[in-house]
Amino acid sequence: HEGADACILACVEECSNGESCTECRVFEFTSSLPLDKASREAEGRAVFAEVERYFEAYDYFVRTKRTFVEVKSAVSQDGFMGCVDKAGNHLPLAITKQGANCWNHELRAMSDAVLVGAGTLLADNPGLDVRYAAGNNPVKIVWAGHHEFTADEISRLKIFSASDAKPIVFSCVAQPKLLNVAECVILLNDSFAENWRAMVDDLSARGMHRLMVEPGARLARELFNGESLWNRLDLWRSTDSAVEEKL
Repeated sequence: HEGADACILACVEECSNGESCTECRVFEFTSSLPLDKASREAEGRAVFAEVERYFEAYDYFVRTKRTFVEVKSAVSQDGFMGCVDKAGNHLPLAITKQGANCWNHELRAMSDAVLVGAGTLLADNPGLDVRYAAGNNPVKIVWAGHHEFTADEISRLKIFSASDAKPIVFSCVAQPKLLNVAECVILLNDSFAENWRAMVDDLSARGMHRLMVEPGARLARELFNGESLWNRLDLWRSTDSAVEEKL
């Protein structure tokens, strides 16, 4: 048996005594669904979908020699991805709850690298590691754009003081202050799309199969501007209002 049929058989089988068994012999979980035929098929197909999802980046890389780019975005009920103050400074905004955060960390664990823009980095100061799922930490990547990091910013940002591998910073301007805390790649093209593709070229040459992008509003606008710059979009919409959240 292959594909979904194999997963259906693996999820729920009959034990040797003729009774139904709820233990999955492949993925080591216990089924919570009723043990009728329709439920077995539904659970088997769900497992198969997860297997396909897990290997899609590898399959894409083998076929194209290109890194698979997966974008994860979250918006509030009223359509906001973040907030700024009167001075234009980005403010942290929690849109998703713990369940979505766990799923997000599972995606990180599946990925070779995770990327945020400079705006998100400065507003949220994320660690970009895996805490709510089993798996290794991905390589941390910063899309700096035209922002030059200051010594003060570097001193307070978690990813530049982490004990694991140095982050990779892709920047359109020189980053002299990052010399000892990050690997910097300078992008010299005229447009965002050209620079983004140059970054993906670099990651592909490093053998990275999956890049997970967690963009803020500014980076998201660039990514969704009509160019084919990503492979998959995971969009979460909150039931809460960003305006109410900040009041």
